[in-house]
Amino acid sequence: SERKRMSILIRNKITNKIELITKGSDSVMLNLLKDEKVNRISSDSLNEKIKSTHDFFCKRGLRCLIYAKKEIKEEKYLKWKERYDYSLEKGRDLSQYYEYMEENLNFLGISAI
Repeated sequence: SERKRMSILIRNKITNKIELITKGSDSVMLNLLKDEKVNRISSDSLNEKIKSTHDFFCKRGLRCLIYAKKEIKEEKYLKWKERYDYSLEKGRDLSQYYEYMEENLNFLGISAI
C-alpha cells in the first residue's frame, strides 16, 4: 500500500481505554514515533537500536515491520469518529483521518520474517 502501514483502534477490556496499534515499514514508522525519552533511552539512541536491529535482519534477507501504539483519549476519539463517519458516508478520502491518529506513537518492537 502507499501508506506502508496499517492501524487498528481497540478498546482495552481491562482498562476500558482506547488504543491505536500500528505496524509498518521502518521508512514510515520511525517518523511516527514519539520524540521523547522512552524507558530512559533517548529517541536518538532508540532509533539507533531500531536501525541496528533492522540492518541485522535485512542482511539476512528478512522483511521487517515496526510496531507502535498510543492511548487515545475518549473525547479525541469521539470527535475523530464523527468526522470519519461523515466523510466515509460521503465517499471522501479518509487518509487525513488516519494520519491524524497515527502520530506520536510509542515504540513496541520490531519483527522480521
